[in-house]
This record gives sequence, structure tokens and C-alpha cells, in this order.
Amino acid sequence: MKDSVDGVVEQWRLRLPSIEVEAAAVLGRVHRISRIVQLQSEAVLEEAGLTRGEFDVLAVLMRHGRPLAPTEIAAALSASPAGTTKRVQKLLAAGLLTRRPHESDRRSALLDLTPRARQAIPPLLEAITGIERELLSILPRDETSRLNHALRVLLVELESKGPGGA
Repeated sequence: MKDSVDGVVEQWRLRLPSIEVEAAAVLGRVHRISRIVQLQSEAVLEEAGLTRGEFDVLAVLMRHGRPLAPTEIAAALSASPAGTTKRVQKLLAAGLLTRRPHESDRRSALLDLTPRARQAIPPLLEAITGIERELLSILPRDETSRLNHALRVLLVELESKGPGGA
């Protein structure tokens, strides 16, 4: 059984056999899998008139269960304030967010989901997680658990080193 990464690894081994590319193969597969999931989930969101970034803003608010300041949303998404502002403005114009003054900080605002957004999120999330479940169903359950554990160990270590994992 071979995948698209195997071909790249073989090419590097032929051209530069002294360089170990196993780590690149692992991370290349993670990246490729992530891209496949991203493309499939973006198709679901596009049908709903949303980008992934816009959905992520809505999802942060849904998960927190309370209004948030734009800076809190940006931090939760590890996104730039400017990028978050652009997404928020589109969601406000679409009637999916409300904005009100922050009670304790007059310079800031609090954003919240509209009832329409609260109704739209669950079916979208179910469709996206359904795609993810289907893709992972290729693996036996115990392999999925081991993979999840190994990726968690790696991510915890990288995140402990700060932004950028360095």
C-alpha cells in the first residue's frame, strides 16, 4: 500500500540519500490528511454561505456559551485581531452575530450569537464531524485511539514551547 507521500519520500531518497526524511513523511501525511478534511468541511460550510474562519468564530462563541470580546475570540482562534474583525463584520452583516457595548470596558464590545446562528451551528457541526468520523472509520478503533494519543503527546510538547512550538 502506497500513498502520495511515499512517492515524495522515494524521490528525496534517490536525490539526497544521506538526508533522513521520515519526520517529513509523518508530517506530510498529517498535512495532507488535514487538507483533505479541510476541503470536505469547507464544502459543507460553503453551502451554508460561510467560510471556515467565519464558522470558527461562531463555534468559539457557541463553545464558550457567553458573549465574548473580539480580542477573546481572536485569542481562542490564535488569529490576528484584524482577521477576526473582518470575519466578525461579515457575520454581523449576515445577521449571525450581535454586538453590544462591554459593561466594564467602554472601548470594547461583546459579541454574541443570534438565535439564527444558534440554530445553524449544530447541523453544520454534525455534518463536519460526520465527515471526520467517516474518514477515521478506515482505521480500527484501537488504532484511532493510539493515533489520537500520539498526536496529543506531540501537540502538548510543541504547545509547551510557546507560539510556533519553538
